[in-house]
Amino acid sequence: MADVASAYFNSIVISFFSTIFCVIVGSLAAYALVRIQYKPKFGSIVLFALTLAAACVAIGRWGVDWWLGIAVGLAIFFFLWRAAVKEQFGNGQMLVVVGVFLVVAIVLYFSGNFSPEFEKHGKTASIILSLVVVGWSAAHWINGRVGNSDILFWVISQRILPPVVVVLPVYIMFQRIGLLDTHLALIIAYAVVNLPIVVWLMHDFIATIPIDLEESAQLDGSSRFRIFWEIILPLSRPGLAATTLLTLILSWNEYLLAAFLSTSKAQTLPIMVSAQISQERGIQWWNMSVVIILMIIPVVILAFLLQRFIAKGILLGAVKG
Repeated sequence: MADVASAYFNSIVISFFSTIFCVIVGSLAAYALVRIQYKPKFGSIVLFALTLAAACVAIGRWGVDWWLGIAVGLAIFFFLWRAAVKEQFGNGQMLVVVGVFLVVAIVLYFSGNFSPEFEKHGKTASIILSLVVVGWSAAHWINGRVGNSDILFWVISQRILPPVVVVLPVYIMFQRIGLLDTHLALIIAYAVVNLPIVVWLMHDFIATIPIDLEESAQLDGSSRFRIFWEIILPLSRPGLAATTLLTLILSWNEYLLAAFLSTSKAQTLPIMVSAQISQERGIQWWNMSVVIILMIIPVVILAFLLQRFIAKGILLGAVKG
């Protein structure tokens, strides 16, 4: 019984904080995609992906310090972005880039990692150099721009990816940074997995809000964040309630990530349900039924309290114009 109570508490804490974090960040992203027009060059995205891949390979495969990989990756990305993608490279910008490289070199030298890293990890240096050459070449001919609709589609497409594909890298990452079997690890994992759904749903709800209200607030001197908190969120309460409930249910019932990222301290109720099946005694139907009822009760109560907003949110999302 103590294990069930602990799992119940873990489920409440993890689901609540992951849902709140996911809804706030997702709503901000949806608002930005609705009101702010992004047109980044595709070459910038390619360069960022290549430098990120180089940093990940250097950190994960050859044991380069994480701060070293990030510092070098950012320096390389900044250099290529200014030189190739922006296609303008003045003397002042050159000094900034050189300064970044000098800072990285000085830090490496005084930390005692300059010679060991560049002598021991020759493969890493070769991979980074190859990616730099490829990125430099790609950035000169990839000049297409990405719009908000493309970004939204990319965000939604992340939900199509099965969680089982990324569960092993996520497990290794949390293990190395010491967050395995903690509430924080599951909160981050749940929020990231459910973030595309929040962005997708809130994007349609926020798009129905008249922009005249925001323009009037901007004339009064309100910032984007103040407009979001005081105008957008209150007007999108029906959609926010429906999205919050859906995200909470998904977090509450999540099993795969909880099974891989928790062992004893951060076990949730879905793990306790599966624990009622044993090879020695078979399926403990009575215990399983009790745990399932405990799982259902909070969701039913929350749905009952938010049913008025949920009904409005469904109608608001279904009717346009």
